[in-house]
Amino acid sequence: TIPRTITLENRPTIMDLLGDLGMNDQLTSVRSENAVLQQKVKELTARVKTLTVENETLKAEVELHREQNALPSFSAMALGDGETTANNSNDNNSSNHNNSSSDHFVRSGNHQYAKKNDVTIPQLHGVSNISACALSPDDVVVATGGADSTLKLLPWGMAEGKSDTELRSMAQRAAATVACPAPVISIAFSPKLRGVLAVGCMDGAVGLVHYDQSTTTTTATTGCPLTTTLFTPVAKKHVKYVRNVVWSPTEPLLASTSADGCIYMYNVTQRTDLMTDDDNDEEIKLEATLTESLHLSGAIEACCFGGNHQLICYVRDTPHLTYFDLKDDMKQTKINLNQQSATTTAGGFSDHVS
Repeated sequence: TIPRTITLENRPTIMDLLGDLGMNDQLTSVRSENAVLQQKVKELTARVKTLTVENETLKAEVELHREQNALPSFSAMALGDGETTANNSNDNNSSNHNNSSSDHFVRSGNHQYAKKNDVTIPQLHGVSNISACALSPDDVVVATGGADSTLKLLPWGMAEGKSDTELRSMAQRAAATVACPAPVISIAFSPKLRGVLAVGCMDGAVGLVHYDQSTTTTTATTGCPLTTTLFTPVAKKHVKYVRNVVWSPTEPLLASTSADGCIYMYNVTQRTDLMTDDDNDEEIKLEATLTESLHLSGAIEACCFGGNHQLICYVRDTPHLTYFDLKDDMKQTKINLNQQSATTTAGGFSDHVS
């Protein structure tokens, strides 16, 4: 048998010809779509230019409207430059002083305001955030509370006239530290008990701290001129976080409020005990006696003592302030904070205020 050799020649088939036609049609289609898209891009570009011009026109109109209807610049006044601005505004509005815009004003005292921080104390609580701050009634000691569950007490005068590097070192060395059970939310100095402050914490705890400023206690090791007592908790603990701790301006009366809707009031006393019979060292004891317990309908957002022996509170999602008369068996009076609109019927108040 003689083997045969079969040779396959590459000849175009009907399927190959049809494939070439299909590719040509597809290329033509893509080119047509590309032309349409390019035309669309041109139209959108023209539209963007038109809108840009309209936007600039509107900005110019807004600025013109602001100039024609300008009120005194509150920010300029805050920087000490507001006297001229306020006077110019008053001249412009003198002819229509009965308009509602004349109700807006800023009483800026002698027009002297700080334009920058005189003192900045860096990292008083390390890397933790500061969540509360208060200044003692004699303007000597500043107290800060942090997310690190500590209370810091620092003689304010030590911060003056130092560089940032010196301040950082001084803050870490000279501040007295008091450990607290949880992050501190509220701090208040007592106006009647010297060296006493109240502290409210995130876990619902309220405590008292006493400090004493004495140069005899300053040592080369600590550098701290303050001695402090430990965090002394009061008897009643809130279920939720403490919102406010406030003192009465006329007596050693402390009120604490919380997101749990409760108000606890304490009569605070301090006494001095000798630590040993043979030693003259003294120890400060703080005691808080619960005198009132009030339970309101919602979280108490704000609280303060008013004149005539009143405690004033604001409860979340209500339209009024609640006044409690401390001398009349905690008699309650509510004052609505909403201004009645002329377009509403009598008593047409909104549901709540922020």
